Amino acid sequence: MSTFKIGILGPGSIACKVSDTLAQMKDFQVYAVASRSKERAKAFGNRYHCEKIYDTYEALASDQDVDLIYIATPHSHHYEQTMLCLNADKPCLVEKAFSYNRKTAGEMIALSEQKHLFLGEACWSRYNPMYHMLKDILIEKRLLGRLHSITVSMGYDVKGIERLTNPELAGGALLDIGLYPLGFVTYLLGSQPVRILSSCARFETGVDAQETMILLYPDGINAHIFATALYGTERTAYIYGENGFIKVNEFSCPTSIEYYSNANELMNRIVPSAKQISGYEYEFLSARTAIEQGRCEPKEMPHAETLALMEHMDKLRANWGIRYPFE
Repeated sequence: MSTFKIGILGPGSIACKVSDTLAQMKDFQVYAVASRSKERAKAFGNRYHCEKIYDTYEALASDQDVDLIYIATPHSHHYEQTMLCLNADKPCLVEKAFSYNRKTAGEMIALSEQKHLFLGEACWSRYNPMYHMLKDILIEKRLLGRLHSITVSMGYDVKGIERLTNPELAGGALLDIGLYPLGFVTYLLGSQPVRILSSCARFETGVDAQETMILLYPDGINAHIFATALYGTERTAYIYGENGFIKVNEFSCPTSIEYYSNANELMNRIVPSAKQISGYEYEFLSARTAIEQGRCEPKEMPHAETLALMEHMDKLRANWGIRYPFE
């Protein structure tokens, strides 16, 4: 198999984590990097031994040897940069949140399908084998029997990071943190709850600092979500059913899945494969497979699900009265 060459658009902290992983993957190469800062591009390129270092995104998009462009800039810029790359006939893997609203996400996806180019959302959780194992346990094998509820929280103390608080960068906890628990729930229970109740607290800049969401599903199933950018939380998901409950530790990239009986007795514990590098590798393996098979979307995170999540987040922000300056 020939080496799959990745172009990094935006050499920030998440791009470094991803590139640390790619460097350990067989047949993958961090081939090129682009930044509007020549110094940042050069520092990143030297660190990861990139063959090409660009100080414009247009130059990266025009590189004929790049197999996939990974877009790792703030989500306020994903729409513009993805459209640039797709119009240059380059497949793209776009860091979550995919964009800042449903309208722009729809235009990005429409262009990828029109040009028959791969476009995927790099929401790493959805590609993790532990997620698929969890869904099999709950939905196919029905280990818990009838499901009753899900409780999930996620929080980090990131209030000092500008992109989290700046409305010009589509800041706020929802798109950066809240997407994970929201996506976890819709993955297991479906993307069409009958009702969503919510409230949020804001930063002084006007964007959301933390939020509580309750998703109501048919047959009385409900999900309780809490996300915050103000402080760290346990980052654990609990799934309750008639036969006991499941605890998912560090649910965005599970460190373990534990099954407990109704008597609170630990019955089984599943941990990740020893071959797992970081968890970021799975989205790139999926993207390569999709491109080789001529598909426009990853099977683990179809376009329809990306759009459903963006639509939910649009409605949540509308209920909170939060609108980005460029919308």
